[in-house]
Amino acid sequence: MRVCIEKATGRIIESQSGGETHPDPKVKDDEYAAKNLDTLLQNAINAGYAEDEIEVFYENDADFEVRMAAQVESERTYIDRRRVAYPDPMELNDGLVKQHSSDPDIQAEGDAQVAKYYEDCLKVKEDIPKS
Repeated sequence: MRVCIEKATGRIIESQSGGETHPDPKVKDDEYAAKNLDTLLQNAINAGYAEDEIEVFYENDADFEVRMAAQVESERTYIDRRRVAYPDPMELNDGLVKQHSSDPDIQAEGDAQVAKYYEDCLKVKEDIPKS
């Protein structure tokens, strides 16, 4: 995997798979590698980065996946994090319907279900504050 990052932040600017081996035996491996990395370098420069602001290198796929996952997580907002943590809204709907049942046992079940839903939502807000 060929990778180009912004030095100051470590943020991935671009990545390309392949290019680790080449078919032409007349070209030295280090020349071929430099040529492949130069493509990433030129792309970043064309995108407005200064050459001293970026770093290009080869990275194995497993390390790249770790780097990418960390970047995705760091770019998530509190809204993104809350969205996946909130309970299913259908639990609230189901509880509200049960509250309107003529059967007192089902009403009580609905009350408990609605209360739990709101408690779970407040817990998410506590665990993932606005920031």
